[in-house]
Amino acid sequence: MDAAPDWGGDPDHTNPEQAQTPALSSCRMMTFLALAAKAGWPVAGHKIDPYLLRNLSVTHPNHVWAMDITYIPMARGFIYLVAVVDRATRRILAWRVSITLDAGFCIGALEEA
Repeated sequence: MDAAPDWGGDPDHTNPEQAQTPALSSCRMMTFLALAAKAGWPVAGHKIDPYLLRNLSVTHPNHVWAMDITYIPMARGFIYLVAVVDRATRRILAWRVSITLDAGFCIGALEEA
């Protein structure tokens, strides 16, 4: 039931009723959501959060900050880099690196900024 073009299918020639088959694993669910997005089907229960910066003009420093977590592959797993960025100046205000993805190092970077 996979109609994603990456796997040789065509989302324009699919039956929406077939897409409602229960997902048995997270991989199948992710495939279903990608297929639904490409075909334009609504997914029940998927809440879309409002974009809070839509009508906001970011003109001065310390008005809006953004955070980003980046996974950096290493020989034995990942290290995680978190950065706090000022949206007006595009400067990095603080950053931290950790070998575990826990909230503590994110909060530490935010407090440092």
